[in-house]
Amino acid sequence: MRVLQIATSAARFEGDYHSPWIVELMQRLQARGVETELLAPSFKGLGDHRIYGMHFYRFRYAPAQWETLTHESGAPNRLQKNPLLYLLIVPYLLSGMARTLALVRKNRYDVIHIHWPLPQIIFGLAAKFLFHTRLVSTSYGADMRMAKRIAPARWVLRWMMRRADALIGQSPITMREIEEVTGRKARLVEYWITSAQVPTSVTPPKRGATNHLLAVGRMIERKGYEYLVRALPLIAKDLNVHLTMVGAGQELERVQELSRELNVADRVTWLSGITDEELARLYGECNVFVHPSIIDRGGDTESVGTVLMEAMSHARPIVATNVGGIPDVIQDGVTGLLVPEKNPQAFADAITRVLCDDELAHRLGTAARKVIQAQVDWDKSVDQIVRIYAGENTP
Repeated sequence: MRVLQIATSAARFEGDYHSPWIVELMQRLQARGVETELLAPSFKGLGDHRIYGMHFYRFRYAPAQWETLTHESGAPNRLQKNPLLYLLIVPYLLSGMARTLALVRKNRYDVIHIHWPLPQIIFGLAAKFLFHTRLVSTSYGADMRMAKRIAPARWVLRWMMRRADALIGQSPITMREIEEVTGRKARLVEYWITSAQVPTSVTPPKRGATNHLLAVGRMIERKGYEYLVRALPLIAKDLNVHLTMVGAGQELERVQELSRELNVADRVTWLSGITDEELARLYGECNVFVHPSIIDRGGDTESVGTVLMEAMSHARPIVATNVGGIPDVIQDGVTGLLVPEKNPQAFADAITRVLCDDELAHRLGTAARKVIQAQVDWDKSVDQIVRIYAGENTP
């Protein structure tokens, strides 16, 4: 069986943070004898390349300096910040369609697996129509929420997705959203974090004069980092805290400026482009992992929160907001504490509570790791995917 994965963004080099679960899925499919390759848009002129022993094809859609519609920040965030980027949508669609059809004609794939159907599913539908290629579509949430907000997008996506051979949701909330938008049953296949991201053993964080907070994710509006920074001076009234924020994106400068305005810039370290080993060390050193996601101005929010599961795998206590798919991952009071979005005081109170109660911190972290150990089962997920590719047990 030959499969072409098509994604909005994908690893540009080995160790890149973009969608590592797609890389693991591809590697595990290869181990099962399923030949798999990937197509994604270029980023700043990036061409075809071979990493992890697999072909990663790229389609060019603009001069190199303009190829920033995807990667580092999601396309919806880019478009919201810079409406001129809407000019790239037509060349993006035409180039992506042409490259998909050329690859399918040349390599004769049995299956096309779309990740993020808006807008990539149109590439798969063209291949299905012209070459009778089986079409599978996985949604991660953002596209479904956009379709629910914008009627024309909903109508078009509903029409296209109903013509796929199988629909997959990566989390319970996304599966429900697919069914709401399309009126079709979707399959739940959970592949959240890579096996390499689950440490074989963990140690409790060291207690010192400074309490270490950690946040990981792209610097975009729906991550809610503004409210985390606003919570810092409230926590610092009673405790010595330092926040490490890992990630890059269009909100970075604004959030950094806010930290200076609130006189907490010396309590924040900003990192990006770090290795998996460095990130694992940061998880191990933090006393609390914080995840302040919000529903942004466009209605987008967190679907799964992969970094939450990374923190859970390290047995770290978590304070997060009660939005999107986060409650599907974090059980309030059991595997973490959930607070209302956009509420710095509630966030500060919850963080302070965990930092001042070692027994609570240990209980939350231990329970969280047990959940990950019980639920992360890549063998099961790949079994499900292979059966879906083969047309077995699909809705």
